[in-house]
This record gives sequence, C-alpha cells and structure tokens, in this order.
Amino acid sequence: MDLRFRRPYVQFIVMKNQVFLLSAILVLWITLSALVYNEKCCTSQKIPIKTTNTKRAYFHGIVLQDSDKLNLKLRDNFIFYKATSGYLLPLSDSLKQLVQTTADYLKENPNKKLKIICRYSPKENTKLNNSDYGLLRSKEIEKIFLSKGVPAKQLITKSLKDTLLPIINNRIFGGFIPLIVNE
Repeated sequence: MDLRFRRPYVQFIVMKNQVFLLSAILVLWITLSALVYNEKCCTSQKIPIKTTNTKRAYFHGIVLQDSDKLNLKLRDNFIFYKATSGYLLPLSDSLKQLVQTTADYLKENPNKKLKIICRYSPKENTKLNNSDYGLLRSKEIEKIFLSKGVPAKQLITKSLKDTLLPIINNRIFGGFIPLIVNE
C-alpha cells in the first residue's frame, strides 16, 4: 500500500486530536481560573450591599414598664376611628385588665405619672387641625383612667404625629402609647 494516500488521513486524525486536546485544555483553564478567582475574590472580601427598608414593622400593642413593680405587655391596643376621638367598643378583656392594673399601680404610687400619648396621621384630612385628634384621643383615654379613680394630677395627655400610622377601613391601629414617668 502506498503511504501517500494514508498520510493526509493520518494528518487529519492527528490534527483532529490536537484540536480536541487544545479545546480540553482551554475548558480546563477557564474552569480553574474561575474557581481560583472565586476563592480569592469572593470569600476574603465581602462587598457591602445597601438595602433600604421603606416600610417600618409596626407594633400595635402596648408595653408599659416601670422598674420591677410594673411590667405589662399586651398585643392589643385601642382602635380609634379615623378623624375622630372615638374608639372601638367594647374594649377587649386584656385591654380592660391593663387599664385596671395601671390604675391600681398609679393609685399605690402617687409620685408616678402616666403620660398618655395618642398618635395622629397627617392623612386624616378634616376641618380640625390633625394634631388636635391626637390630643382628643388622649383626653378620651384619660377619662377612662379618671373613672378608675386615678387622680387627674397623675395623668398627662400628649399628641404625636406618625406618618406611617396604619389606617385600615377608617380605623387607626396602635394609636395609644402609655409611659410611666416620675414627678
């Protein structure tokens, strides 16, 4: 058999094997480079990612603490009607118990005062100044404590603007914040 005819065929096979070998080396090189880069780059140096949270987690309940004597935590709160000082009745049993316990504590500690802060939202567009709603709501809760026998000199009413106050179906949730303060 003549080698002239086999030589191009052998050269083609050798060239085909070289292309395959070079391709395999190139794939191996890229893979190893990526692994080394990932190991060097991404594990030793953390890139800070800035996130902005536009929504605030809202706690609707009440936390009322004063030293070791008073420690009340309640998931419930007064539910006020939008653009009024009225609140939803009847009050829950847990809210009634909180009011009674706080009233008893204040009567036993005449040097303590209860700061009654009620929130209002600028979204409550009405004839009155919106801040008046916070104060009117505080006055309504003050009446409850007065009816429980707490002296008026121990009660302070305040108003607080809250742009993220949850208003659902014309009801305001979490509008009451109580604080015990010393004289």
